[in-house]
Amino acid sequence: MTPKSQEGFPAEMLDHYLRLQQGANDGRMRAVVELGGHLDLARFTSAVRVSLEHVPILGCVWTEVGGEARWVPARWSDHELVRVVPDGGELIDSLRAVTDARGPQILAQVLLRPGRNVVVLTVNHMAFDGAGLKEYLYLLSGLYSGSSPAVARGGTRSLSAVLAGIPLRHRLACLLRRGLVVGGGGPLATDGEARATRLALLRIEPEILGRVRAFCRTLGVTINDLIMALFCRTMLAREPGRRTVTLQTMVDLRRYAPARPISPFGNFSSMESLTVPGGDRDLRSLAADIGERMRRIKAGRPGVRNVLLMAAAWRLLPRARFDAGLRARIRSFGLSASNAGVLDRTRLRFDGLEPADAFLLASIKEQPALQLTFSTFADRVTLGFLGNYSAQAWAVVEALVGGMAEELAALPADTADFESAERNGLHGESVGAGRLSG
Repeated sequence: MTPKSQEGFPAEMLDHYLRLQQGANDGRMRAVVELGGHLDLARFTSAVRVSLEHVPILGCVWTEVGGEARWVPARWSDHELVRVVPDGGELIDSLRAVTDARGPQILAQVLLRPGRNVVVLTVNHMAFDGAGLKEYLYLLSGLYSGSSPAVARGGTRSLSAVLAGIPLRHRLACLLRRGLVVGGGGPLATDGEARATRLALLRIEPEILGRVRAFCRTLGVTINDLIMALFCRTMLAREPGRRTVTLQTMVDLRRYAPARPISPFGNFSSMESLTVPGGDRDLRSLAADIGERMRRIKAGRPGVRNVLLMAAAWRLLPRARFDAGLRARIRSFGLSASNAGVLDRTRLRFDGLEPADAFLLASIKEQPALQLTFSTFADRVTLGFLGNYSAQAWAVVEALVGGMAEELAALPADTADFESAERNGLHGESVGAGRLSG
């Protein structure tokens, strides 16, 4: 790496916030795309390099001078941006390959498999959130294909520009709400054992997804609500005496600036706490309850209060005091869930290579935190857990995944079964459509 200049971008509040969470996760997001053929590796490497012109922050390093931080451009070799992993080889552990914010803020790994390639992108969460990662995938596909990428360029990555679209009276109303997401401990005990990076996936295939959609239509809830209900249900089944489950849900704040020139690659995510009563509850009851609670959250400008409070501290305090104050309040977020949304397969064709599979994953969480990330591609929903856990703690995660799979398999195959349940009063109130997470 060779530094270029002291130009670049000022650090934003959420950059600092995510940097302060380094003890809870590795701060990296991941995208996996399996292609039904082989990439031209030289052409792919060129596309990654050109993408830095469209998303300059990916080619920057985090620099602090006199207590102030900036993203400063740097020059990178091809090997620093793209790694080729031969058949039988293993992915580079991004916890070691891309350390801290020294950059580059992206690492593309191409796995060579018989008849196909698998692209694994690792991106610094400080650069952008899940919505930005999807847009970057579309950008990279367009650059490789030689077409004009259908991704907006320019726009600010400033959170204040997003919040400026909310009238003052509504901001004040948000500030008067109680509660601030600062964490609350995790569901898994720390056991002192050696840890390793581990991944667990649960796939909702098209046939099961059809049952899920029928279930949701009958109860009047969203698939987002149902997946969170699956998560909570399996947690409660493990701990029958548990009185509540609190789940942190991710919010895309771009909803508050639909007409403003906002960069698709900024980090505009926030959180809301969803607390669900425990007890011996079936999936129907939990899904209906969560659907109603999510409806109330959506009606109250979700995610705004937390960032307003942090933004006030950001404006009023010196950076050192802001960092120290926020660091003292950050704890493990315990359980959290993020819906990365739908990946458009028509925008993931690398010059005609048909994508066979694709999904997104959140940061590697440190025990005892546990995050569920899910995304949809071609009528398949992929649920993923990624953590730096001991074998003992990871066995708990695998049991949770198994419990969720059993709940999904038990869904009736015919909507008539749901209609019968509805006639017997086993459904909740209709809460309408919509999606909270980004």
